[in-house]
Amino acid sequence: MRGPRPKNSPQSWLSTNDIPKPLSVRGRTLFTLTVDASGLVQNCEIAASAGSHELDQILCRSLSARAKFYPAQDSGGSPAVGYYHSGIFWRPENRPSSLFVMEMAFALPHSPIPQSDPRSWISPEDVPASLRQGGTTKLTLSVSSGGEIKSCAIIVTSGSAAVDEIACQLISKRVNFLPARDAQGRAVDGVFPMKISWQR
Repeated sequence: MRGPRPKNSPQSWLSTNDIPKPLSVRGRTLFTLTVDASGLVQNCEIAASAGSHELDQILCRSLSARAKFYPAQDSGGSPAVGYYHSGIFWRPENRPSSLFVMEMAFALPHSPIPQSDPRSWISPEDVPASLRQGGTTKLTLSVSSGGEIKSCAIIVTSGSAAVDEIACQLISKRVNFLPARDAQGRAVDGVFPMKISWQR
């Protein structure tokens, strides 16, 4: 089965003229479109809001009216109902052309998506000098359907239980996720694996 693919440019689905000025929010809105077998948007659901109900309504209204798709295909290659999951970054700037950035689609289903660069989660200064050593910690984060970390499990130890514990504690405090999504675009529990390489 193949999901729906945009027939017209996603950048044309929303216009700066649609957005009330000044834009008062900054952040990310995720949406899921239900696309029927003819390629038209059947439903728009806000999966995660940036905090403005007004913008959520404007976005769904614009996407429903302007987004056109090549429909999904079932296992036999026939047109079928499908789901398109993507997002938009709101970024207030002085220039009207810079009010938002439409993201590429997230293929469904997908695992949890971190909202920050994993390389920034742990720094050398986080580990006391007395514990610094070489080695690698492999862990898995269990992420809820709301995007919160439920647990951190060590899969491969660095050789120091204390260092492994520091990693789990700091990541659990610092990191936020966009939740995993199933094939219908619904938020579900998921797992995010990662590896940390320690240096002396």
